[in-house]
Amino acid sequence: MAKTRYQSGTVELVWRSTIKEHPLNPRTISESARKKLRASVKEIGVMDTPVLNRVTGHLVGGHQRLHTIDFLEKYQQADDGTVKNDYQIEASIVEMTPEQEAKALVRLNNQNLQGAWDGELLAELGKLASFEDMGFERMDLAFIMEGVEGVESFFEDAAPVKEVKGALETIKADRKAMTEEKRVSQSADHYVTVVCKDQAEKEKLMKHLGIPKGELYISPAEIFALRR
Repeated sequence: MAKTRYQSGTVELVWRSTIKEHPLNPRTISESARKKLRASVKEIGVMDTPVLNRVTGHLVGGHQRLHTIDFLEKYQQADDGTVKNDYQIEASIVEMTPEQEAKALVRLNNQNLQGAWDGELLAELGKLASFEDMGFERMDLAFIMEGVEGVESFFEDAAPVKEVKGALETIKADRKAMTEEKRVSQSADHYVTVVCKDQAEKEKLMKHLGIPKGELYISPAEIFALRR
């Protein structure tokens, strides 16, 4: 059976020291997540390959996984190019233009292109394995599994759950307030624009109102004061 044309890249064995990390990689990782990733790799290994662009030599996908293997293999590369504990790793080799490479660098990690969690199915998986071992934080689950019956039972104790729920409600309230504030601030319903035919007419109007000609904004209070 022929290979689908929509799967790009060929898997090759390469030396770690030949891999150049992308200078514009926008992804970062917290220390907590880094530790969880290391534990995951030690337990079940890395199940997908780093992606390398043969054209530029840049690593396009898999930066954090590669860093994790570096740590476990005790790999080091000094500024002068000296390498300690070099190792070989399977990588998916692709050929991309710089523009395609930039797109792929984001797309491979963009959650908007990766679907969303089904809270109820995730809860079922939680019966088989620890959510902590899966890499979730309690706040993550509070967002993902909101409304799922019995979600509290997946936490070790009730107090942290209440704390997370309280924090979640605060975040929601803050977001709602910021959204409303932004809506009001961007609304043009409370603006009135006076258009002068030229600079001379504007200066004449400002002089008539008794307002400095360089002023850009006039409040209703200033206008009302002129009529007293």
